[in-house]
Amino acid sequence: MFTRRSVRYLILKSNQKVVTFVTYGPFGKNTIMDVPLRCISAQESRHSAKNFLPIKVQNRAFYYILDMNGEFKNTKLFDNVVGLSRNFKTRI
Repeated sequence: MFTRRSVRYLILKSNQKVVTFVTYGPFGKNTIMDVPLRCISAQESRHSAKNFLPIKVQNRAFYYILDMNGEFKNTKLFDNVVGLSRNFKTRI
């Protein structure tokens, strides 16, 4: 279960409204999931996270885990777009 929640790549699409999560899957295959930007929330800032950065995806039971030892190509873009804490609107 931990492997399926470990993020291999986090890709911001060119329209900056969709984020693609590429996670490790069973038998060496990747799992790809496109999520609207309004449906993700970083639980900590990149600077305060020590080893892992938990990212919550709306309507998913567990957090996705981003390893802090990985490479951040554009840190300013990540901090201002993906690394924000958002409140999800509850549906009735």
